[in-house]
Amino acid sequence: MRIAAAIKNRLKDDLALIAAGQPLAARDTGEKPLPLLQPDLEERIKLAAQLAVDAFLMEAAERVRQKAERKLAEVYPPNLRRKLCQSGAATPVPPDNSAKRLPGKKRGAAFNRDGYLLSPPDPDGLLGDTVPAYLQDRRAVLRKRSKLPRFSIIAADYLKLRAMVTPGNMKDVQSASSRISVFLDLIGDHPVDRYEAADLQAFILLMADWPARASLRKRGSAREVIDEARRLGHQPLAEKSVKDGYVAAVRAAMRSGMTSHSYRDPFHDVSVRYPSSLAPSRQTASLNAKQLTTLFRIGTDSGHLDAAMLPLLAHLTGRRLSALIYLRGIDIVEKFDNVWVVQPTSLVEIEGRARRVPLKTKASLSFFVLHEFFHRIGFIDWALSRSHQFLFPDLMRLADPSKSASQYMQRLFKKAGIAPGCGEVFHSLRAQYIDDLRDHQVSLRAGRIQVGHSVGADVNAHYGLKSLNEASAVALARLQMRSDVDYSVFEALDFRRMVRNRRSKGVRGYLQGAGEQGD
Repeated sequence: MRIAAAIKNRLKDDLALIAAGQPLAARDTGEKPLPLLQPDLEERIKLAAQLAVDAFLMEAAERVRQKAERKLAEVYPPNLRRKLCQSGAATPVPPDNSAKRLPGKKRGAAFNRDGYLLSPPDPDGLLGDTVPAYLQDRRAVLRKRSKLPRFSIIAADYLKLRAMVTPGNMKDVQSASSRISVFLDLIGDHPVDRYEAADLQAFILLMADWPARASLRKRGSAREVIDEARRLGHQPLAEKSVKDGYVAAVRAAMRSGMTSHSYRDPFHDVSVRYPSSLAPSRQTASLNAKQLTTLFRIGTDSGHLDAAMLPLLAHLTGRRLSALIYLRGIDIVEKFDNVWVVQPTSLVEIEGRARRVPLKTKASLSFFVLHEFFHRIGFIDWALSRSHQFLFPDLMRLADPSKSASQYMQRLFKKAGIAPGCGEVFHSLRAQYIDDLRDHQVSLRAGRIQVGHSVGADVNAHYGLKSLNEASAVALARLQMRSDVDYSVFEALDFRRMVRNRRSKGVRGYLQGAGEQGD
């Protein structure tokens, strides 16, 4: 209002001079009095208005400069004031109701009592005059106002929908929820359309100190956990865990509300860097002949059907453990002449309730071929007799069959003297089978379908049936087995007896005859 009044008064004075036919007075801008050149009235008015505005802006700029000098004199000593005026390291920050500005260096960015944002200390001069956005405390960064909901609300809706769509996979939903909570704690809960690429990069840099052990993450807030990890030097997560676990969960939740609230994905196509301090992903290594022979012998000697047959199934089919443990007798069929296959299903019934099989991809639903060795040792005939029953019922009675099976296999490998630190794990059986397919010149398309991979991104690969033809199935059923591995331990197994064995809780070994009868 004061600006408008000043311009109005100046304009009135100049118009009065024009009406009287007198030249306009010179201002204190260094200009000379302008002679009256007799232009038309419209041009005169425009000229007078422009002169009035220019004069006022120069006066206003001078007042602002003097006020800033007084402020600097009150807050900073003379030597520091000269540096700040030259570098611009003190920047007035307008008031923000979304985040409380506290004096000192709390909440990351440092503010003094007069509302000026100060750069953090940089004794080595590595940061220059400004702090990169991803190194600031993103909880306290000034953001524009928005009418859209905060990220926590969008994430809650995303998790609720995900739980409804996959009710049998609540473990993954809970994991995603905890990971999103870490992001909210470290970066802040802001309107969903006010996040920036720097928020994601800042999150990744902070996660460089997130401890790998889950028990160390329950001691206070995420900031407190990271501070303690830095102080005590805890081992950090692997880069793959940060990328595919935490970052992927945040990105998925951020995208989930785009359709309902019409905002762009702030993290779409963002290039980020992962710190080298994150532990590199452990590469899976193959098992040698001696390790395989020992593993098969220890598994068959255990008396547990899952310990005996799951490693062999993975070794001769290349399928994932989570898919193998849910096999039933009715899933095995003779697809071609003397070629038996397994047709996976996505839904099974356990104790009268439907449960979704944790298949990783839709391609995992394609049938896969059983090697003829399974028919030779009598496993297929016994499996067909099971009909609608599970082949590994000892696992199905547990709350989380996939997790328990993974733990059992880890113990089996350890007992066989196979150390996971060298990358020799159960997944090695699957990876080694894929290598064997290449060595035996099995076509890439047939190999992908057999192990449950998609046929590929090539357009031509999507034409034709996405299942194995007879020639490929026969070749897989008769694939040459390794001559340096002893498979004889499987030839005298009594599957009917082994399926009745049950593990007793808290006791090593198994209980005989404590299960089903008539098998």
